[in-house]
Amino acid sequence: MDLVGALIAALLFIQSGALFAAIGLFGTGVTYLLFASYTFVTATVIIKSKQILLSITNSPLILAFIALAFFSALWSVDPGTTINESMRLALGCLTAAAMLQWRSRSKILQYLTIALGVACTLSILAPSVGYNGRGDFRGLFQQKNILGFAATICAISSLHFVLRNSSWMKAFYLLTLAASIACVVMSKSASSQVATLAGLSYLAIDRLAQSYLRTPGKRALILVPLVGIVIFAASLSLPYILSMLGKDPTLTGRVQLWAVGRSLIEKRATLGYGYQVLADENSTFSSFLVKSFGDYALQFHNSWINIQFQLGYPGLIMNGIFFAAVFRAAIAGQKDEDLSLSPLLAALGIALVLQSLTESTFGSPRSIQTLLLSLILIPSLKRASTVTK
Repeated sequence: MDLVGALIAALLFIQSGALFAAIGLFGTGVTYLLFASYTFVTATVIIKSKQILLSITNSPLILAFIALAFFSALWSVDPGTTINESMRLALGCLTAAAMLQWRSRSKILQYLTIALGVACTLSILAPSVGYNGRGDFRGLFQQKNILGFAATICAISSLHFVLRNSSWMKAFYLLTLAASIACVVMSKSASSQVATLAGLSYLAIDRLAQSYLRTPGKRALILVPLVGIVIFAASLSLPYILSMLGKDPTLTGRVQLWAVGRSLIEKRATLGYGYQVLADENSTFSSFLVKSFGDYALQFHNSWINIQFQLGYPGLIMNGIFFAAVFRAAIAGQKDEDLSLSPLLAALGIALVLQSLTESTFGSPRSIQTLLLSLILIPSLKRASTVTK
C-alpha cells in the first residue's frame, strides 16, 4: 500500500467512527491521522475539483438525496439541525467522491475492509475499552449496534477478497474475517448477526454457482431474487423463529417503537418532519418526543420508518431506489475494473436490506452504511468519464 492508499485507509477508519475510541487507547498522537486525512481530502478537492464535480453530477441518486435533505429545511420542525446535517451529508459524499479520484472502487473497498478489520482487531485486543457501563461490547465504536454494522461489512468484504486473492494479503483478509465475525458475535446485535450470515452465505453459494454460470451478473440475477424469497418466507414465521431462539418477540421493544413512528408519520406523511431533525437530542422537538415516548423515540430502529419520518414519501421512495441501485450494480455489473465486485455488491445489498428492517441504517451522515452507499453509487473518475462520452 502506497502513501495515497494509506491516507485513504486512514480516512475510512475515521469515517467508520472508530477514531475517538482509538485516541483513548493510543493517545492524542492518533489525531495526526485526522489532520493528515482531511488535509488529503482538501488537497484533492482543490486539485481535482472538475473531476469530482463530474463524478457527483453523474450520480443523480446522490444529488437528489442531498437536494431533498437541504430542501426539507423549508418545512423542518428544526431547520437549523436539518441544514447542519445536510451539510454533513454533502461533505461525506464529497469525501467519497474525492477518494474515488485516486483509486478504483475495488481498491477503495479493499481499503475499507482493511480499515474496518483494524478497528475490529483492536476492539478484540483491547476489551477494556470495548465494554460500556452496562456490560455491552461496543469495541472502538459508540455503541454495540454500530460495531455490528461495521463488523458485518468487514466480514462480508473480507470473505469476498479471500476468495479472490492468492497473494499474502489472503492471510490478512482471513485475519480480518475472523476478527469481524468475533465482533459480530460479541456485539450481540441480532440484526447484524443475521445480516452477516446472509451475506456470507450468499458469497459461498455464488462461489459454488460459478461452475454453472461464469458471468457474475447472471448469477446475481438468479440468486438475489431467490434469497429475497427465502427472507420473505422467514419473515412470515418471525415470531415462531424468535420464540424458538429464545428471543424477545417484540424485538426488544422495536414493535412498540415502530407503532410510535407510524403514529407520528400519519401527522406529516407527505414531506415528513425534516432531514435528521432528531440529531440534536437537546432540541425542543427531541425533548418533546423523549418526554412523550421515552429516550428511544429519537430513532425508530427501522430505516424505512425513520426516513419517512424525516422526508415523507419522497424519502421512502428514495430509500427503496438506493437499495435497488445497489442490486442493479450487482446484476448489470460495473464497467472496466469493477466487474468482479458483482458478488460483493449483491452480498452487501442483502445485508443492508436486512439491517434496514430493524435498525436506522440509511441516510445519516454519520452512518457507515451511508458512506458505503456513496462509495458504491458515485462513479469513479474512469467510469464518470465513460458515462459522459
